[in-house]
Amino acid sequence: MPRKRKPRPKGRKSNKKRIKTKKAKISKMRARFMYLKKPSIAPLHGSFLITALIGLIITVLFVIPFTLSWGITLLIFFIIMIIAALISMTKAPIKE
Repeated sequence: MPRKRKPRPKGRKSNKKRIKTKKAKISKMRARFMYLKKPSIAPLHGSFLITALIGLIITVLFVIPFTLSWGITLLIFFIIMIIAALISMTKAPIKE
């Protein structure tokens, strides 16, 4: 003869709902602290650095004398490219 279940109090959530909400809270916490993970840095080709250096030289020699606003814009752009290439060279994983 099967045993009868005790009736649950009405104010209490079921165990399955409690587990689901707990998992949802954990996933929200993980999403909040994703920025704490170590960033993965993609290895860039050497041509990326060469392109940035040539673009920087052309900008300084030929673009800045004609238009200062475009020259500064391109200068900032190529400097950011050089910084990205240097970060990639120092921090990227080594392939064997």
